[in-house]
Amino acid sequence: MLVVRKEGKAHAQYNSFRSAFELLEAVGHEPHDGFEELQEGIPTVQKLQQQMISMQQQHEQNNQQHEQQIVNMQQQMVSKQQMISMQQQMTRMQQQMQQQIDELKADNENMKTDNEILRSMIKSE
Repeated sequence: MLVVRKEGKAHAQYNSFRSAFELLEAVGHEPHDGFEELQEGIPTVQKLQQQMISMQQQHEQNNQQHEQQIVNMQQQMVSKQQMISMQQQMTRMQQQMQQQIDELKADNENMKTDNEILRSMIKSE
């Protein structure tokens, strides 16, 4: 064992390892000594299949969310178009009403003129 340590330079390698470990430990990134626990009894292919199924389900959920967002945006566009149409109708109605008001004012002025003519005719008789 001594020969292996000396010839293989195990002491120097351990010192290098220990220094690196202490530096990592000092900055809060010390390596952890252990193994990741694998799900026992489930072969790797089945785990990959489960991950694929999970990813497909997530993809389908994302697609459904995007489709719902598109439907919502289309409804908003329809609502905006309806509002624009209603505003245009209101503008036309206001213009028609203003035109009727102007016509009524003109008729009223004509009536005043006619009344004045009739009064003057009545007075002159």
